[in-house]
Amino acid sequence: MRTLFILFILGLLGTAWPLQADTNRSKPAAQVSVINVNKATVQQLAEQLSGVGLNKAKAIVEYRVKFGPFENMADLREVSGIGPALVAANKAKIRFK
Repeated sequence: MRTLFILFILGLLGTAWPLQADTNRSKPAAQVSVINVNKATVQQLAEQLSGVGLNKAKAIVEYRVKFGPFENMADLREVSGIGPALVAANKAKIRFK
């Protein structure tokens, strides 16, 4: 009867024996999604780049249309509202080709 009670409680808790958490499993490494700033849409830029909302994303696309594709980080900093800190924060996510 006692065993049945314990099994019932474990079933309610949604856990299995042993009750200790498995701490030997490592978490998967965070993946960084890379975005091509010369091909991305406004929505993609806003969703994937940190600190870039719809207005800055629109400015990136408008600059790209007006002046041609970006070749490097310095070109990207020419966009109004895009400074060195924002570029540095997204450096691992940005590609140009």
